[in-house]
Amino acid sequence: MIAIASDHAGFALKEKIKKHLEELKFEVCDFGT
Repeated sequence: MIAIASDHAGFALKEKIKKHLEELKFEVCDFGT
């Protein structure tokens, strides 16, 4: 499992990274902004 989070400035990049990790079959836990 990979945990991710960001501030408001990094939201768009966090979403791209999350999608990429999920495509690679990683389980992602998103702690939001």
